[in-house]
Amino acid sequence: MGYYLEAEPGSTKEEWLAAHGTPAPVGATEKATIGTWLDKPADQVLICLVDNGPFRAAAIITGQHEFEEFGHPSYLLTDPRPRTWWYVPLQCVMERVHQALRGGLEETICPKRYEDEL
Repeated sequence: MGYYLEAEPGSTKEEWLAAHGTPAPVGATEKATIGTWLDKPADQVLICLVDNGPFRAAAIITGQHEFEEFGHPSYLLTDPRPRTWWYVPLQCVMERVHQALRGGLEETICPKRYEDEL
């Protein structure tokens, strides 16, 4: 299991991606057309939004293996869930992950005495 992006409270993942990213030139249900994961712009993160029916998962693609796994034709034959691909600036992804960690982990697993160190 890789890393997944959560939307801001009151927003869907689709809305967040549309506000912060741009569609990547990758087919929604076909092999990725950008060639390799390294073909993405250096300051961008590639996100694959997978439609799971009742919810969407926004997978942060962290390397060639995940890129191929989410977009390879043989994988799509056994897992036909629709997917869309997005480029999101690295800074936006880092800020969102930081916000999610501060909002969730601080209240659930970090003892109060450590909150100033977070």
